[in-house]
Amino acid sequence: MTVFVCVDDNMGVAFNNRRQSRDSAIVSTVMEMTRGKKLYMNEYSKRLFSGEDVIVCENYMDIAEENDFCFAENVSLAEYNEKIKTVVLFKWNKIYPNDKKLEISFEDRELQDSFDFVGSSHDKITCEVWTK
Repeated sequence: MTVFVCVDDNMGVAFNNRRQSRDSAIVSTVMEMTRGKKLYMNEYSKRLFSGEDVIVCENYMDIAEENDFCFAENVSLAEYNEKIKTVVLFKWNKIYPNDKKLEISFEDRELQDSFDFVGSSHDKITCEVWTK
């Protein structure tokens, strides 16, 4: 499966059970990258994707299959490390307070692509695609 995750420079994903940002340019980029495919997320993330055709369920990481996509914000990914073939990081290029970090290994992954784009809340967002 492919997982989308938003992180700051310290690999932080959340603070006090809240996402660090709600950038609409990331939503547009995710929708472009998943056009015609299944995109899973939980109810918490669905708020970002209002009006988009996504599959919402709380156990989406368990049911997503090899060619599916998942948008992960407030779930631990450590137990799914073997199942995750590709990680798409959206990096804020800033440091924010965080009490939840990305819990996944990059030791067996290779950087396949990296590009920057302008977000709605950040002047520069870096997208990195890491694959096994």
